[in-house]
Amino acid sequence: MEETIKNVFDQSPSLERVYFPKCSGDIMDRPVVTLVVLPPSMDALNAETQRCALQCTKYHGKSGRTYKSSLIWAIASNAGPLTETIRDYLAWCEIRDDTDTLNLDDAQKRQAREYVETSKRQMKEQVWESYNVLGLYTPDDTIRLENLGRINSSASTSITKFITHKLKELDQLTDTVNPNYLVRNWSPISQEWSTRQVRDAFFASPRFPRVISQEVIKRTIVRGVSDGVFGYAGVNPLNRYEPFYFNQPMSILEVEISDDTSIIPREVAESVIQEKEMDTTVARIEVRPPETPLKPGQKQEFRATLYNAENQTISSKKVCWKAIGGEITENGVFEPESGYTSFGITASCDDVTATVTGTVSDNKEKEPEEMEPEKIITSLELSGEIPHRQWANFYRRVLSRFSNEGRLTVNLEIEIEHPDGIPLEKIEDVRVALRELGLNQGFHLKERHSER
Repeated sequence: MEETIKNVFDQSPSLERVYFPKCSGDIMDRPVVTLVVLPPSMDALNAETQRCALQCTKYHGKSGRTYKSSLIWAIASNAGPLTETIRDYLAWCEIRDDTDTLNLDDAQKRQAREYVETSKRQMKEQVWESYNVLGLYTPDDTIRLENLGRINSSASTSITKFITHKLKELDQLTDTVNPNYLVRNWSPISQEWSTRQVRDAFFASPRFPRVISQEVIKRTIVRGVSDGVFGYAGVNPLNRYEPFYFNQPMSILEVEISDDTSIIPREVAESVIQEKEMDTTVARIEVRPPETPLKPGQKQEFRATLYNAENQTISSKKVCWKAIGGEITENGVFEPESGYTSFGITASCDDVTATVTGTVSDNKEKEPEEMEPEKIITSLELSGEIPHRQWANFYRRVLSRFSNEGRLTVNLEIEIEHPDGIPLEKIEDVRVALRELGLNQGFHLKERHSER
């Protein structure tokens, strides 16, 4: 039975095939569309069929399978008719081989041979009719069964070609991908999308179209590069794009599927072209971050930006790093050495250098010093003699400053002397003035008499 099924599926090698796997390890994990033919006993009516297909899709042995979307499952819709047809074929083969024992005459022998050939053709036709269900891995992490309807050998030159054609009709297999599809589904991880990752996306993720071969991806890259949709580049040891293709004719033979080559966004490719055309002589270097405080053992990544005389950024040249007070990698990652309290970082390129410095401290908080109580002036006393011409100025410049704040007390001691004596009417005028000002209770006039 198995040999007959293999013969039918082997009539055209349009798809890779694996027959009757007993475990997931029997199916290689490769970026190749593979038709996995299950035995008739595992038909679509068997509840275990989808579970087994899903398990083998998700795993390769004890490891997770990478290229899940590359597997297409060929499943018999009903094993009964095929089993019966094969049983008839084997019975006629037994009769044909035992003609002498059965004492058959020549006509019966000829008839037995004809029945063998007829049942053989019927058996092959029944393989076509039975294997009309495909199992496809979906974004929902399930195996969806697609029934292709009633089919027979007149539908195509081979059953694998027929399956390929049906998959294309169902948009489950394609031999062309628009370059803009890659732009719309660009990897969020990095602006440089390696060609290996691009390929893996198509053969691993059911969210991407299932391509018939890796050549489809290469043709998509060639078309995208030639039409200026994106660029294609490798990265050399100096971190420059080489080779580099963008908006120019490109051969499919120049496309390499590897981690060392990538497609890059159009904006990046255009900037590469602009940089090739601009002056790449380094005029100054800017290192960031500047004046960085670090703790012992703390690592810090420094970045250097190169500028030309027109203040345009240069990204095609490599920066050399040097450090005092620690070790720095070629990528600018610095770690201070023990015993140093400061460090210096120098970036250089084309005889142009830039240096930043920093400190190293364990940042332990010091015990706060006991503060002495703050002393404030709560009282001010003034005493002295003021010439009569400065009385008004004294009030305006001195007393008025404190008239609205705190408590201002002015104690006066006035002594009036006149050698010819002070007339009584003037003394009475003073008493009247004090009374009118309401000060008659707070002032005491003391007269001193003398003889003439």
